[in-house]
Amino acid sequence: KQGVRVRGNLIYKNQDSRVVINNSDTVIDSHKSNSNSDSYNVVSNWGDDSGLLFETNAGAIPGTYKGIIVWTLSDAPE
Repeated sequence: KQGVRVRGNLIYKNQDSRVVINNSDTVIDSHKSNSNSDSYNVVSNWGDDSGLLFETNAGAIPGTYKGIIVWTLSDAPE
């Protein structure tokens, strides 16, 4: 059914923490570059039970859903 919102939370989970992703900025990873050509794979350690996950709750209606995640990369001081 179109327009139905799935009940649950988008989360970021790693070995040390579980963070609910909401409408505010959330740091999920950071990396200090060593050069202008430095490469970093943010998802290299994600697995079936880590990374960005969606946890549904008991009120969720089975079906196919879609959404948008907006990524912001920042060149910011520590």
